[in-house]
Amino acid sequence: MQFRKTRPALIPCVLASFFALAASLAQADSPEVALIPIGELSAACKKAKTEFHPLTPPDVQQAKKELLRDLDLLDRRLSQAGSNGDDWRKYLLWSALQAELQGDKPADKTLLTGVYQCYAAAYEGLELVWFLDVQQSLRTYIATVNAVGNPQVQTAYEGVLDKLAASLDAYAAKPTAEEALVIGESLRWLEDARQAPALIQSIRHYYVHPNLIAVISGDVVGAGIAEPVDDVLTVEDCILGTSIHGTAHTKGKIGTELSPDPRFGVIDTLFFGTTHSDNVGYHGPVTIFSNSTTDLAARKRLWIDADGLSSHPAAAAAETNVTICDIRSNKGRRLIEKMAWKRAGKQLGKAECIASRHAEQRLSERMDNQAAEAIDKANQSYVEKFQKPFTERKLFPEMLHFSTTDQILQVIGLQAGDGKLAAPGVPPPVIEGADMSIQVHESMINNLALDALSGRTVHEEKLQQAVKDLLGHLPEKMKATTTASPGRSVSRGGSLFSSLLATTDLKSRFTA
Repeated sequence: MQFRKTRPALIPCVLASFFALAASLAQADSPEVALIPIGELSAACKKAKTEFHPLTPPDVQQAKKELLRDLDLLDRRLSQAGSNGDDWRKYLLWSALQAELQGDKPADKTLLTGVYQCYAAAYEGLELVWFLDVQQSLRTYIATVNAVGNPQVQTAYEGVLDKLAASLDAYAAKPTAEEALVIGESLRWLEDARQAPALIQSIRHYYVHPNLIAVISGDVVGAGIAEPVDDVLTVEDCILGTSIHGTAHTKGKIGTELSPDPRFGVIDTLFFGTTHSDNVGYHGPVTIFSNSTTDLAARKRLWIDADGLSSHPAAAAAETNVTICDIRSNKGRRLIEKMAWKRAGKQLGKAECIASRHAEQRLSERMDNQAAEAIDKANQSYVEKFQKPFTERKLFPEMLHFSTTDQILQVIGLQAGDGKLAAPGVPPPVIEGADMSIQVHESMINNLALDALSGRTVHEEKLQQAVKDLLGHLPEKMKATTTASPGRSVSRGGSLFSSLLATTDLKSRFTA
């Protein structure tokens, strides 16, 4: 996706940020290990066959601890659902599983497998994160229990390494989505089995990179915010005991400015303008007629990150110049008017200073109030339409990073749930001079679709309606055929229980 040309010098900066973030991502939250050179990964798989570490009872206890943690989180969620939560507990054989996990008695593998099948069913609701976390930790616990003292695990381990070595060689020769999926599922098998950590980290270092990159120029960011200001407001104030009433006409412009920050997207909303006002002041027996000119400037800083928008209170500056046009005594006495003129002259500087501070306060409050409404609306839409539904279904990107320079807002994302590969070894193409560009690697779509649809039964009618709601029409190829298509179901992820999944053979590439 490309727009009108501008600022071609931004591209090297963006690519540098991309590769720096990709390198840091591969090493995040992982212990320091010596990376295996990419050309030696296949050989390292064969070497790792001699480094099998049998699982032991402490591994079972660790897996049980993780399962109990996830069950506790699910229990809290079900407690909020009232009678519906009780129904879920009955279906999930909750009491039986809790009793099974008490103490150190030998595991009832038949019961554990039956409970797992309840979680792995395709019923609506089981795709939510609380159920998925228990499903994953229960699967790992069962696999660990079955692996202790089981010689077949080492045989399976060696088979996975052979398949992984072959897939790495095939992927190096011709990158395909199918081989990427096999590699990712093999790594997950090894991780579930607590084997070959150095090999896992090295492969992910080379083959897990951000697969979404968006670059937006400051002009585009400000396009929806920048606007002229031309309004008239009623002013009521009190300065040095004088009650002032008037009409203020403000002309100015709202604009934006990006502030460099490597951790957030930082946008400053700026206002510059001038207010002219005609005022009438009442102080005791005299009425004061005046006009004023106030030069205004304000800045309100907005932050953008994966949680949405937030802001700092606005900061404003104002300078007011007052001209007194006339002073009249309500009693018609010239002596009173003369004394009022003399006193007003002495206090004019102080009055201007107070008027400036009051103008700053009004401008700051106005910017804060207007921004609060817009921020609340934007955050509500973001949370309800994206963050909440994706997080609850464990589909939210593993990384969604915002940053700004003084010229661009940059968004870098990673969609690689359950240890899948992402943009493996494929640098994004250079986009010459665009005000806005969005680059999506096919792995983002593949990974998201697999996590969203696996383990669910897809019916033709519902799928057609979803596509129609999304696109506004149903493409010809998706219209019903003479033979109705039955629902299709796909298992979610891979582990010590499931076979390696495959998807369509697509050339690994970035789409810009």
